[in-house]
Amino acid sequence: WPVPADPRLVVAVARNAAGLTAAVTGCVSIASAPDAGYVHGLDAFYYRSSETLMQIPEMPAAAALVACPENDVSLPIGLRGLTLWPPAIQQNYSSAYEGWLVAHAPGEYEFSLGSDDGSRLILDGETVIDAPKPQALTARNALCSLGAGFHRMRVEYFQRRGEAELWLQWKRPGDRDFSLVPPTCFFRALGPTATADTDGD
Repeated sequence: WPVPADPRLVVAVARNAAGLTAAVTGCVSIASAPDAGYVHGLDAFYYRSSETLMQIPEMPAAAALVACPENDVSLPIGLRGLTLWPPAIQQNYSSAYEGWLVAHAPGEYEFSLGSDDGSRLILDGETVIDAPKPQALTARNALCSLGAGFHRMRVEYFQRRGEAELWLQWKRPGDRDFSLVPPTCFFRALGPTATADTDGD
């Protein structure tokens, strides 16, 4: 399927090219395919905290104030889930995005997760990038050996205050440069309809 042009993606690429810090780790992952009934996108969950967040909190799905599908994770913050909240409460929140990531060919994939504030990337149950504390926009990298097929994926994020940004890039086998993971590589099960506590209570 073609990836629709989205001018918001240019922002994430430009910020990454500005010279960000990076750390490299490694992982090995074996592919497994989801059952039928999957569509493009990720299941997203948004949370508000009554206390000032200092790290990525626990985020059980049942406690989410907003649960909705998202097409992507690599966008300047302002995702559809947050539009269900008034702007005044779009600070001191956390979010999680989960589903399946497809690798079209086996080999070494290098991931780059950039965020302001903290973020975490989990592939096939293993934490491969972990930056759980407050930070200015920073990218951290992980080199993973992936089998061709579908891999369980979860990205966790929190925003304390000030600037907010989150993006996920990769360098596939044979690629020279990083690029944003396209929405066509994310899959989610047909499921939950959007729900929201728009007062943030």
